This record gives sequence, C-alpha cells and structure tokens, in this order.
Amino acid sequence: MSVRGLIVPLIPAIMGGVRCKYFPAEKLASLLENGYGFDGSSCGFCHVEDSDLLAKPDPGTKVEIDGYTLFICDVYKAGERFDLDTRFALQRALERVAEAGFGVVSGTEVEFYVLKSANSPDVMDPLRYMEPLHTHDVLSLIPGLAAVVHDAVGIEFVHHEVGPGQFELTLERDTPMGLADR
Repeated sequence: MSVRGLIVPLIPAIMGGVRCKYFPAEKLASLLENGYGFDGSSCGFCHVEDSDLLAKPDPGTKVEIDGYTLFICDVYKAGERFDLDTRFALQRALERVAEAGFGVVSGTEVEFYVLKSANSPDVMDPLRYMEPLHTHDVLSLIPGLAAVVHDAVGIEFVHHEVGPGQFELTLERDTPMGLADR
C-alpha cells in the first residue's frame, strides 16, 4: 500500500479530536457505499460488550490534501444513526432550531503563538494588538501559514493579537455543520 493515494475516513470522537483508519484508494467506492466497522468502546462511544459501530464517509465532506483523500464519517449502529455521533447530535439540534424558525451561522478564531524555535519559549516578535508585521521572519511565515489554512478551511483574516508573538486566524463564517466539518 502506497503512502500516497490513501483514503482517510475520519470519525469525530466524542471526547474531541478524530479517529481514523487508512485505506488504499481502490477501496473508495466500497467505503462510500458500505462504510467500515470499528470498535466504539475504544473511542469512548459505548461499552465493550456492545461496541460494534459503522463509520460511513459523507461524500460532501471530501477534502484532498497532499495525496490523501479525507472524509468526515457519520456513525451507525445496527443500521441506524448512532445517538452519540457528534455530527448526528449537531444535525438534530440544527433541525430543532430550524423548526423554531431560526437559522444559525457560526464563526471561530484560532489563536496561537509563534516561537523562535520548538526548543525555546521565546516569541518571534514583540508586537502588540494589530501592529503591522514588519520583521522579515514574521512576514515570511504568516502569509504562507494563512494561505495554507485558507486553502484548507477558509479564513476571513489574520492579525497580531495582544500578546507578544500571539496571532489570530479568524475562519470564514459558515453553518455550524460546515464549520465543524472543516
């Protein structure tokens, strides 16, 4: 199995993060139609005595990154959507909101620090809130990072935050499901 061309169906874990298996590209049609089984107890979804779950990739979440094809999965148990599937819980909540006559738009900010090296807590710059980026090191880093993030998930803007070396990427607004899937 080549490292390139792998299919990576991701399962949003109930405790945060994602879980996944890796499949060769030729398994794509089967994965989309049948999904794949996994041990739900090892992911915190259920008890070990009753832990057979099925992950089925949602074709609408397909993203290709560096030779990998990623999907977000819906989780099933005995042919029905699994109640503790985080995507299913969000879908049910959004249905209730829509039934009440409302719509929802979500947004999020990702804040982080840029350090001089992985081995040092020293920040790359002493700037403060929304100061222009003027050091070559920071100028060369942030636009590249912003471009990668924008291509992957879409950003509204990037700026320097309050603390030295602190930056913020504000993601483009979307539906809660759209934002969660990104």
